[in-house]
Amino acid sequence: MGTTFADLDARVRNLLKRTHDYLWMGEEADPAALRQEFSAVAAAWEDRLGASVGVANVTRVLSQQFGRNRETEALYTFTQQLFGLTAAALLLKKGHPTRAVARCSEATDGTSIHFAAAFGHHDYVEARDRGDLSYEAFLAEVADLLEEKGATRVGQYKRLVLLVWETHQEVSGGAWRGSRELAARTAVYATATALERGASLLEELGMTTATPSTEYTEIVESILDAAL
Repeated sequence: MGTTFADLDARVRNLLKRTHDYLWMGEEADPAALRQEFSAVAAAWEDRLGASVGVANVTRVLSQQFGRNRETEALYTFTQQLFGLTAAALLLKKGHPTRAVARCSEATDGTSIHFAAAFGHHDYVEARDRGDLSYEAFLAEVADLLEEKGATRVGQYKRLVLLVWETHQEVSGGAWRGSRELAARTAVYATATALERGASLLEELGMTTATPSTEYTEIVESILDAAL
């Protein structure tokens, strides 16, 4: 019997947690083992989609220098975002719109956390988690930070992330009065666009990226084509 999506999802979450703790929490880990697991996960990911969408190739390139460095941070972010998008699209196709929207929100939120932390403002994330900042105010702080660094078209990115977050709040909280399937479909495509915009912002600001933004966009489109 092949690996189920639930099995792969749990495997990816475990890998991301171990990598997060290794990169940012000072936990000890075997870099070679983590590198091997990223490669195995990427292969299983594409196998699950039934198509070569580019994630295995990007993973192979980035994992060559696996360690406490920008390349591995980029690999972590790439996997967290695009596996989240993959999960959302597959859940939508399987008829689980509420769970799909939740995965969309998780993926887009990760981009904002990454931006805040990359510029030394994890305190924005902490303030949000304590309830001192609303989600909209948190995004405004992140957007202001990006604009101060010289990024353009930040407003588009902020609006997309907020749309996904608000959709998640209403759908999961029972306030949504329309079609949940339509809401989830909208959230999936808004997430794809937000991730693409986020990759462009990283590139514009000269930050380490998993892949050029044009290739990132192609991977996003390939994931949606394969999953939906």
